[in-house]
Order: sequence, then structure tokens, then C-alpha cells
Amino acid sequence: MDPILFFFFENASIVIAVMYLSSKIRERFNHQISNIGTVWSYAVFFTVLTLIVMLNPYDFEGMRLDLREAPLFLAGFLGGWKVGVLSALIPGSYRLIIGGPTVIQGLLQAVVLPIFLGSLFHKNNNNNHPYTLVNIRRILFYFSLYELIKSIWMLMTTPATLEIIIQMFIFALLALLGISAILNDFHRATRSTMDLEFFSNHDPMTGLPNMRFFTKKVNQLISDRVPIMIAMFDVDYFKQYNDMNGHQAGDDVLKHIGEILQENVRASDVIGRYGGEEFIICYSNISDKKEVATMSNKLRKDIEEYRFDNETSQPTGNITISIGVSSLAHYKSLDQLIGEADNALYEAKQKGRNQICYS
Repeated sequence: MDPILFFFFENASIVIAVMYLSSKIRERFNHQISNIGTVWSYAVFFTVLTLIVMLNPYDFEGMRLDLREAPLFLAGFLGGWKVGVLSALIPGSYRLIIGGPTVIQGLLQAVVLPIFLGSLFHKNNNNNHPYTLVNIRRILFYFSLYELIKSIWMLMTTPATLEIIIQMFIFALLALLGISAILNDFHRATRSTMDLEFFSNHDPMTGLPNMRFFTKKVNQLISDRVPIMIAMFDVDYFKQYNDMNGHQAGDDVLKHIGEILQENVRASDVIGRYGGEEFIICYSNISDKKEVATMSNKLRKDIEEYRFDNETSQPTGNITISIGVSSLAHYKSLDQLIGEADNALYEAKQKGRNQICYS
């Protein structure tokens, strides 16, 4: 077999093995990767991949030919210049230490140039999701443009022959295609798993925690003897709004209320969609009812003052909510507290709506 063909197949095997192992490692440490952030997780991944590719070069008249440009271009393309530069620091330093007659050309052509062009085209693939999907067609087009520039530059400044340059061009494209395809398969699987996990604990329409998640969190607070109060609220005359404006408009109202709710609670509180147009809040670490009264009343006012579409069709001329609040306790069950809040909510409805009642 032609030595350069053997070199390619050997490197392709290494890339596939590294991609597989790295995907398993990333799968194992998904949560930690999310905490580290996209920039650092990508930088570590592409640094390791590039270094491993560089450890098995094809030597030609003092030149070290390898496929380092494929992962480095992908680093810049997916993560932008920050990821690109971070990914290139160690491989670039390694190439400089090794030296050789074409060390400068190797650095400029196969480290600096792919990072620069990959980052330049990053704006066309701007996505900061830690599991970004690669647009295969787009990246192959831009990478081919990079390879064309690099090939002409190599032909003019290095001992590499036209035949070797063409072969490297093809091999680099295939390497990039392989890395991108494996990366996409892993990212699709990871996204599907994350979506399943998210929607098992969250309401798909509002994005708020569902009652399964809410119950689990609040029961833990009760077990830890944390003083809590439960508040329940629903949208006044919501059925009438739905009948007048349609269910899509009603869903939009619930989504906006969910957003307002998230803005009106503390990090220690637990919220959720109870069902239909009803929502539930667990105020935790509460010292007295006044604290909850202040927060609940602000929530009520914020929703009353928000301008919803077609809200003038409501009997009151705007969208409002009624709130029922349980007693302050750390010794009652969640069902008892929900029962108290529900009774208080019913009282608020009976008294004319758009108000707060307490158990």
C-alpha cells in the first residue's frame, strides 16, 4: 500500500477511536461539561483530538504532514475565535518545539490559517449550544476553500509535491467529514436524552416545572423541616378569554404568566404549573406571612399591569389572577398545604377575584 494511503487510514482509525472514546467521556460527564461551559469543553476536546492526530505524522523531506487542520478548523467554525485560539495553543506550541525546516509554514498553514478561517465563518453557524449540530454541507464548502488556499501556499513555499498536496486535500476533507458526522450523531443522541429528561420534569407549554418535579422538591423541603408556605393562583375568567380569542391566544397568556412568575420568585422557591390555568408556588425559608404577602401581591400586580393581547374582552378589562395562600408550617404534609391554599383560592374567587386570600 502507498505509504501516504496507509498514513491516512491509520489516522482515520485513530480519529474514529478518539471520537468514540471522547463521546463516551462527554456522555459520562454531561452535567460537568454544561457547568464548564461551551468554550472550555470544546477547547479541551479539540486540543486533545488535534494532539493525537499530530502524534502520528507522515514525514516527507523534513515536513510533518498530518490532519491537524480538520479538528482545528472545526473548533473555530463551531466555537468561534475563543475556542479556536484555546484549541490551538498547545498543538501550536508542540509543533514549534518539534521544529524542522518547515516549522513556520506548518504553524501558519495548518494551525493559524484553519483557526482564522474557521472563526471567520463561525458567524454563519452562530450557536452557543454545548451540543451544536454541524451543518455538513456548509462546513465542507468553507473547509474546501481553506484547503484550496493552503494547498496553493504549500505548493509555493514547501517541498510538498502536487500529488501529495492533492492527496492531503482529499484526506483532510474525509477526516473533517468523519469527525463532523460522529460529532453530530453524539450530539443528536445527547440532545434527545436531555429533552426527554427536561420534559419528564417540566410542562412542555410553559417550560415551568410540572407537579412531579414540584412535589419531589417540596417534599424534600418538608423532610428538611424548612418553613414553607404554598400559594396557588389561577387566571380570572380564563374560559371566557379562551372562548373569545381561541386556545392559541389562551396558551400565549399562560406562557407569559409563566415568565412573569419566574421573575417574581427567589432562587430558593419552587414553582410549577398545577394544571390548566392554575399555577403553584412554594415559598421556602419563610419567617412570617408578611413576607409572602409582599411577594404574592407584587406578582398579582405585575400580571394585572401586563398588557396581554385582546385582554379588553375580559369582564374587568384586563387579565388578572386570584391567589390563595396556605398557613405557615413546616410540619404539615404537602397535600394539607395544597388543600389550604386551594380553599383560600376559592375564597378569593368568591370575594370578587383579583385578590389574595389566606388560610
